[in-house]
Amino acid sequence: MEAPSSPSSIITAAPDYSETSQRLAKLIAEAMTCGFALLHYDSASKSMIEWCWPTDGDGKKILPSGLEKYHDEYNFRYPCCICADGGGRGAYVEAAVYPWWNKSTKKTDWTTRCASDRCGYQVKIDMYFQLSSLATTRYPRRGMSLLAEVPHFH
Repeated sequence: MEAPSSPSSIITAAPDYSETSQRLAKLIAEAMTCGFALLHYDSASKSMIEWCWPTDGDGKKILPSGLEKYHDEYNFRYPCCICADGGGRGAYVEAAVYPWWNKSTKKTDWTTRCASDRCGYQVKIDMYFQLSSLATTRYPRRGMSLLAEVPHFH
């Protein structure tokens, strides 16, 4: 007669978290070192994509110091941090955007980083604001339908 098997007698391999960690570390490094575009996480493609800087009605980029006010008034989100990985297609975890006084340069640096300090996403955004090739878009005002911004003729 054979001894009964139990679930505890079955040896299973632990999940390989190192592969996921390496992939996420690569994405963070890509965002921090990209010199031509401000990158953020896209859960649909599981990759870093270009984030579009907001513009005003005249097509001028909103200053980093004006992003919080723009965020309150317009339907746009700060860059998505890598915490959205594993959240499913369309998952979006908004990073924080804030000023940081740099004692050595005696000026304010603007940064976007993981709001919960979990994934390691962090990018200085000042340099991107200066780029003429930076992707930009005008976002709709909060509370307005997309049709509300289109002129209506009677």
